[in-house]
Amino acid sequence: MPTLQDIQKLKLSGGQVIRDTWYEQLVNVLTEMYNDTKPLRNGYVVEDLIPEADLQLNLGTELKRYKEIHGGWGYFTYGIVGASPIHIYGDLIVHGRIIQAYK
Repeated sequence: MPTLQDIQKLKLSGGQVIRDTWYEQLVNVLTEMYNDTKPLRNGYVVEDLIPEADLQLNLGTELKRYKEIHGGWGYFTYGIVGASPIHIYGDLIVHGRIIQAYK
């Protein structure tokens, strides 16, 4: 991603002639911006976070955990394990390692 300085270098003064070098810099900055496929921009997720390989990446560790996760839906292949009660409103209630049908 181009830096703010890269973009500021392209600022033209009134009446300034556009030269080949300026145009090449503009094309380079725009190409970098177009090709930037990182899902994070300015600290925000702007694209889907899809791992390169199935079941290979972790989100946090035992000692480096996220305090809270907020979302609309969650789909888990192997279930949910937690030290404290976890409540799922819908088809299941999950308490630690015990899963029971919602009644």
